[in-house]
Amino acid sequence: MDHVIKCEELIGQHTPWFRRESSQGNTAVGDGSGRTPWVLVFSPRPEVSGGPEYLRAIHENRGEYDRLGARVAIISIGELTLDLPFPVIAGALDLFARFGFMDRQGNPRCGVVVVDRYSQVDCCYSGGDFTDLPAPRVILQRLEGAESVCPECGVPEAQWLDVA
Repeated sequence: MDHVIKCEELIGQHTPWFRRESSQGNTAVGDGSGRTPWVLVFSPRPEVSGGPEYLRAIHENRGEYDRLGARVAIISIGELTLDLPFPVIAGALDLFARFGFMDRQGNPRCGVVVVDRYSQVDCCYSGGDFTDLPAPRVILQRLEGAESVCPECGVPEAQWLDVA
């Protein structure tokens, strides 16, 4: 099989842009116009080990995501029946491939991608199931860290006015 992209290859790159219908209408990620950080959770199937618990734990941190102006989207191959306040993009096998969450046999894997407000991939984690991924609080910490520095100049956002 040809080279299979790994999510780690996207770190520091602009996120692959996409617009899809979701459980909450049209959802666009990565165009850079909104300065919106994202957490993308890739869940191949609802029955993946630890999936419902992981998604509920992310939901429990919703106030922190709101505080950071971040959005969360769940990307799945099948329909998710969990009642979550996040957009769910179903039938998105192509997004698993674009973000590097496919194994060499073409099977989708679980994963999380943190995209900063400049549409760059800050970090990603991949695993056979959700128990292989870092706890949702670690994802939140990465998101907080990704928000503090401009990728072009390296200056913390709080100091931008001092630089100009």
